[in-house]
Amino acid sequence: MDKSLNGTVKALKSHNNLWVISDYNTYPLATNSIPPVMANDKKKMNYVLELHGHHLGEKVAFKSQDGKYICTKDNKISLATSCSDDCKFHVEATSGKYAFRTHSGKYLGLSNVNSMVLKDKREASELFTLENP
Repeated sequence: MDKSLNGTVKALKSHNNLWVISDYNTYPLATNSIPPVMANDKKKMNYVLELHGHHLGEKVAFKSQDGKYICTKDNKISLATSCSDDCKFHVEATSGKYAFRTHSGKYLGLSNVNSMVLKDKREASELFTLENP
């Protein structure tokens, strides 16, 4: 991932044009106990990208507007207020899209009910684009 993206604000868009929610005040059902869900509008869906790793851009963390990170502790998606290794994803780029792999080897993906899940393989539902707000 291009190191110039560090600290930039981007919206995370799924393969089927749904946005990962980042404003949990607007969407009160998305709390610390519920994984981030998807919505079909872009309003308040922006994350600050934090690039990590030995080579800047090797890993990325997604920090929401209210300071929560998408994390994958115990192979479950959750939210956290600090950025641990569970909140850093290996970046795999393909055809202008990105896949985000956890340290346990699973991929962030989209379920058939439009919520975030972890998948064993990288397929179309595990590819995202980063778009300007």
